[in-house]
Amino acid sequence: MNQENSIGLYELSQLIKSAIDNNFSGKSFWVKAELHKLNYYQYSGHAYPELLEKRNNEVICQMKGTIWKSDFQRIQQKDMNLNTD
Repeated sequence: MNQENSIGLYELSQLIKSAIDNNFSGKSFWVKAELHKLNYYQYSGHAYPELLEKRNNEVICQMKGTIWKSDFQRIQQKDMNLNTD
């Protein structure tokens, strides 16, 4: 690895935060994606979604995320309320 082309993890996180703050501050968006997979771990209560976007049946973007236990429970509760109406 060439040390001249390296960056610390903290510095990278600050650059990402700055880019998000500069381009998306005060804005909200709906994100369109396919929920490809949802790994749920009962022991911890956390869930790990895998999202995809396809174009012409080809995956052009893929992201993984984390849904913490308390958020996952809240989502499940809202889903149950929607299904009973």
